[in-house]
Amino acid sequence: MIPAVLMTLLLHAAVSALLAFVLTPMVAKLSVRLGVMDLPGPRKAHREAVPRLGGLAVLLGASLGLAVVTPLAGPWTEMSSRPLVLLLLGGLAVFLIGLLDDVRGLSATGKLLAEAAVAILVVASGVRIERATLLGSVIELGVFAPALTVLWIVVLTNAFNLIDGLDGLATGVALISGSTCALILAVRGNQAEAVILAALVGAALGFLPHNFSPARIFLGDCGSLLFGYFLATTAITGFQKGATVLSVGAPMLLFALPLVETTASIVRRSLRGAKLSGFRGLLQILVADQEHIHHRLIDAGLSPKMVVLVLYTLTLGLCFLALFTVRNVP
Repeated sequence: MIPAVLMTLLLHAAVSALLAFVLTPMVAKLSVRLGVMDLPGPRKAHREAVPRLGGLAVLLGASLGLAVVTPLAGPWTEMSSRPLVLLLLGGLAVFLIGLLDDVRGLSATGKLLAEAAVAILVVASGVRIERATLLGSVIELGVFAPALTVLWIVVLTNAFNLIDGLDGLATGVALISGSTCALILAVRGNQAEAVILAALVGAALGFLPHNFSPARIFLGDCGSLLFGYFLATTAITGFQKGATVLSVGAPMLLFALPLVETTASIVRRSLRGAKLSGFRGLLQILVADQEHIHHRLIDAGLSPKMVVLVLYTLTLGLCFLALFTVRNVP
């Protein structure tokens, strides 16, 4: 017999998946009509213009799934609590930042500052990493907790944006990591956070057939930033609750691919910027390039579709390891 909490998650995911699958073609047509297209270019793998408002379909699918299912089968009291309402509003703000970038274009600096402002407001509402467990020892973060939490949210929000370079890659990684995270949160009794992720990964599942190679619609920044934000914040609120604080190893494994990609990009661009002087060198960290993990695998001879499947498999393996570490938490 399937436990009630698992049935709740599956129902949220199923309804959100169906809604996102149906809504995505409509959003693609809207994107074409508005002229919000990702055009071919030297840094692009596609040869034709592709709609880039896929994040809107994901947001609508997840939001409507929550609105329909949660009052009937979900933790409605918890979902309407002030911290979670503010967390959801933060997600909407991040989506709007990405949407503005997709439609009008934002500077990398402006986008980063806007994301940091949202993260600061979320942390001010009480969402923060108070302590971490490393090698069996609990480390109290104290006065550093707010700053480290803002850094975590901003880094992971942008991490999914960095890996969104091949058809279906960011969507599939978010689906795998988010599903595992939702399962961990549900087992730990954090049902509200698990339900949010269930709706989000359900929407990702419904969107993926349209986004997988050859993609008929892209996530856009509004979608990739949305995934990163909610994975970052629900991991904080869920993993910090209860008597046992999970080891830092669990989230690091869950989000290993985007975090490693982000770290490598920062180091690579910083080294490049070190050759320049002053503020110009510092800004190199925000300059895009074609040296990401997926680019390197393509250069090694793999097809784009094969690269995506390889990275899916790697993410799945790391998520299984995360489940193992959680199972062995005392």
